[in-house]
Amino acid sequence: MLLVNLLPWRENNLKRILRRWLCGGGLGLVITLMLCLAYVLVSVRVNAQLREEINAWQLAGQQAVALSQRLHSALQAQQQLQARQLRQQQQRERAHAWLQFVQQLATWMPENVWLTVLKKSSDALSITGMSDAFIDVSAFQQRLSQQPLFQQASNSGVERQQSGYLRFNMRAKLAPGIHHE
Repeated sequence: MLLVNLLPWRENNLKRILRRWLCGGGLGLVITLMLCLAYVLVSVRVNAQLREEINAWQLAGQQAVALSQRLHSALQAQQQLQARQLRQQQQRERAHAWLQFVQQLATWMPENVWLTVLKKSSDALSITGMSDAFIDVSAFQQRLSQQPLFQQASNSGVERQQSGYLRFNMRAKLAPGIHHE
């Protein structure tokens, strides 16, 4: 047997229930789609911000490496400059010591000794001179040995000249740290 619903209110009630379900489902679907869209938009914005931060950190890292290299170069240049200044200071000190030696040479030389040749090599000072007496040559050699520039002074030979004067040759070995300049 066939059942037929002849009452229109049941059909209207069924349609109303169906519309509620469809509206509720549609509304739920729209809300779900809007939430998904909002999530995607937020995710895109967050990803963009993260990319910007990563790029900023990478740029900062590159700048730090560049600064580190510049600092290293500057430190090397500073060390080279300090080494050069130290060498120049040492040269000035040696030049000053030689200047004092030359300026004081006449004051501590015996009166009857005069020099004809002063020649400085890398490790010694060679001196040739004349004198009236051997004792003056010996005194000059002793005073030369007492100078801080020299480690030792030795007489290479004394000859009596036809003029009656003594001609002498001395070699004064330079003290450690005194170099030829």
